[in-house]
Amino acid sequence: MKFLKKVVLSLALCILLVILSYYFLDKPVALFVAQHNLPDYPIFEWISRIANVILIIATLCIIILSTKNILRPLNRLQKQLFTCSLAIIVAVFFRIFFGSLFYRYWVRAGVDSNPTFINDQAYGFTLTHAGSHGAFPSGHTAMTFCAMTFIWILLPKWRPLAILLCLLQIIGLIAMNYHFVSDIIGGAFLGIVCALFAEKTFTKY
Repeated sequence: MKFLKKVVLSLALCILLVILSYYFLDKPVALFVAQHNLPDYPIFEWISRIANVILIIATLCIIILSTKNILRPLNRLQKQLFTCSLAIIVAVFFRIFFGSLFYRYWVRAGVDSNPTFINDQAYGFTLTHAGSHGAFPSGHTAMTFCAMTFIWILLPKWRPLAILLCLLQIIGLIAMNYHFVSDIIGGAFLGIVCALFAEKTFTKY
């Protein structure tokens, strides 16, 4: 019960931060990035893809560990790794679900064929493109924060690395104008919650 109460309070805080960012941060940050041509720097493109590597690793872990479990039961570490990998896939599912439920215009062109903020001054959420994958919440942020939350819980000595990877992912996505700041906030919350629920389920069984 205490856990669910914390999740609800965290959700309320997340919503507040998203609203504040939506009205006061998103546009100025996106315009600053565009005016200073930050997407032209390859380093930001590289670090924006941290989540891609995490997703590949998670998918391989599920395939390999599922196969191994047929032959021999998984040990505790392997079960934790399997749980983490599943949590990442669940985070991706919810990102697609929420992104399709209410479409949010992307920051710039290249993500889909719909209008964007930088190119067309299209800003906000709409039901017009419902079914397409909008910008909110950030799936890359969700995957990275989900994986790093597990590291934070299970491997305390690696916490500095977890923080670093989360920060790099955020910097990459914002510097490439792939996402607004509020997309990042929503994605971070989604990833952390998926990880915490998965970890709670694992410790129960």
